[in-house]
Amino acid sequence: MEYFRYRGIIEGFYGKPWEHQERLDMFEFMQANNLNAYIYAPKQDLYHRELWREPYKEEQLQLFKELIEKAGSCGINFTFAISPGLSLVYSSEEELETLIRKITPFLEMGVHSIGIFFDDVPFDLIHEEDRNSYSNLAEAQADFLTRVLQRLESTISAPQIIMCPTFYCNDPNLEYLRILGQRLPKNIDVFWTGPNVCSHEITTSHMQEVQKSLQRPATLWDNYPVNDGGMMPELHIGPYDHRDPELHTHVVGIYANPMALPEASKLPLYTFAQYLNSPSQYNPQDSWRQAVSTLLGEDNLSAMEKFYQSNTISCLEPEEPAYLTNLFKKVQEDFASFRFEQGLRTLREEIISMQATYSSLSAQDSKFFWEIRPWLEEYKLWTDYLDQAMITFSNLFTGFFTADEEQARESLQKALQGRTYLREVLKDAVDFRTRVCGDVVRNFLQQVLRSTVSIELQAEGKEWTALPPGIVRD
Repeated sequence: MEYFRYRGIIEGFYGKPWEHQERLDMFEFMQANNLNAYIYAPKQDLYHRELWREPYKEEQLQLFKELIEKAGSCGINFTFAISPGLSLVYSSEEELETLIRKITPFLEMGVHSIGIFFDDVPFDLIHEEDRNSYSNLAEAQADFLTRVLQRLESTISAPQIIMCPTFYCNDPNLEYLRILGQRLPKNIDVFWTGPNVCSHEITTSHMQEVQKSLQRPATLWDNYPVNDGGMMPELHIGPYDHRDPELHTHVVGIYANPMALPEASKLPLYTFAQYLNSPSQYNPQDSWRQAVSTLLGEDNLSAMEKFYQSNTISCLEPEEPAYLTNLFKKVQEDFASFRFEQGLRTLREEIISMQATYSSLSAQDSKFFWEIRPWLEEYKLWTDYLDQAMITFSNLFTGFFTADEEQARESLQKALQGRTYLREVLKDAVDFRTRVCGDVVRNFLQQVLRSTVSIELQAEGKEWTALPPGIVRD
């Protein structure tokens, strides 16, 4: 049984588009996982958005031809999308003709599905001609798309249009959506991203409300595993999750928006495909382990599970990594209860495990591991910093509790050196371009600095005080 008409990928992220060969490879991956639809819509392709009126060059069209043929051979419906909303004059016949000329080469190459997107554009009519012709933005967009559909129907058989509205998430009861639903031809599909741009959860009841406003079931543009914009430091490799198994009752299909990292995206996309193909039987964790074993090899499963514990943050899992949070909470509780050896032992075991994980994964040479290398390198840095924190604490405890005064002085001096090192590297960490371990390890190291401030003051011959600089005790 096929639960969704469209089981697809939309290359719709901000940032560097995929390379031609990467798209060809992705089509083979899609075929292997029963995904049947692809939309070309990279925001950074100037001809897709800013220069939408300009035709593609002949050499670009030849690459598109190869993509379209490859998609067809893999059983994938290829949709060419254009995003004219930044400057489009909706009421202009000349603009309509310009758009038809732009998409005609794709129609001639056998494309029957066209995307016309109005996302991330002005919320109001910006041209005087349009303000004189329409009462509101929804009316203008519906009229323009109706005219496009009429032109396509006179040119090819059974054309498909999918549009992305300007208001594509949050409240499904907007007047804009109701007008769009009333005025758009019923055979034009409409995108929706859920309660948020990048939604933590999408429920059947929410999509039922969307369907009511649009007077048709929507198509989900699911912004996972994409990591563009403010999410760029994050690595989204976790399983597809928090989507109701009954979404297919109120959704035409789902397109996942991937990362600019095509190989790394395949890990969550594998789980996405399993959800689409059997939503009621889908288990995110089991699917993810199967994805790792299938795509990266079973030998890498243990190390990848460990690495993922430090890279869980995304719209699907917005909280700090749970494993690390619980581990460092336990370490801090041990220290606070004077169970120093137990706390250090827990810390040491974690560091050894992280070191082994880095060593194992950094030795791999496939493209997946090349793409995630920046996150692996940050993982190693946090491991090194934790190692220094453990040594610092060990020296601190020795310095405080040994009866040997000489050993105490040496240990506290080493603790002071470790503290100085940690303070400097935490300054550097502000400029990290990736985000690994969330803020859990960073916060732990900051607590290390706070708990050892007395030894630095002692070394400088100063009295410890909790009063801020410049305030003198009575």
